[in-house]
Amino acid sequence: MPTLEPALQNFPNPVLRYLAATRPAFLSITLVACLIGLACAHFSGLPLRVDRALITVFFALAAHAGVNVINDYYDFTSGTDVHNTERIFPFTGGSRFITNGIIPARHMKIFGYALLFAVIPAGLWLMRVSSGGLFWIGLAGLFAGWAYSSPPLKFVCRGVGEPAILAGWTLIAAGADFVQRGGFSALPWLAGVPFALLVVNILYINQFPDRMADAAAGKRTVIVRLGPEAARWGYLAIALLA
Repeated sequence: MPTLEPALQNFPNPVLRYLAATRPAFLSITLVACLIGLACAHFSGLPLRVDRALITVFFALAAHAGVNVINDYYDFTSGTDVHNTERIFPFTGGSRFITNGIIPARHMKIFGYALLFAVIPAGLWLMRVSSGGLFWIGLAGLFAGWAYSSPPLKFVCRGVGEPAILAGWTLIAAGADFVQRGGFSALPWLAGVPFALLVVNILYINQFPDRMADAAAGKRTVIVRLGPEAARWGYLAIALLA
């Protein structure tokens, strides 16, 4: 039985409404990436700094939540969500919060960018207690998340969303390790890339049900460009790399 799409009457509490708009179930991916980074630091014999770890995890989740929200906003404004009648909710087709009239589009945009900007003070504190190199990891991670769906870059619309995803979740693992280690190490990058490739495949296969709506809105994903018959081999290729 298909899951019913969200409706305004199901979210009378505005706090829970905005929390649900971040698509919390999918944030577990970022939690795992953080745990990979922390495990790498622990494997290297470093004592776990609990305060740094908790701040890292919390604000990495906030960044991912912000990316989810602005992705929904730009999918709505591009017309993708409006055209999407073949989605498999809740796995594809976005949160539907704007389309279904739960949160106004302008409020979603403000909320998404507020979450991204909230990460900056935490990142500066973590940089102060670890090392300045964290700046480049954090900057690259936020850029990858923002540029995935936001104009003018809109990587996913140009068929290069997958490299942004790969970079984003590898950087999360590397950043979680860096905060504990206070420096760069190859280990979290080696451990993070296979996991990030699995994330790429999750989002890659989720684009198949959305391909008709994406094409109608000018969103030229890999699946739209190649067609489903040819693009299906991409899933196997990414899985083998992972």
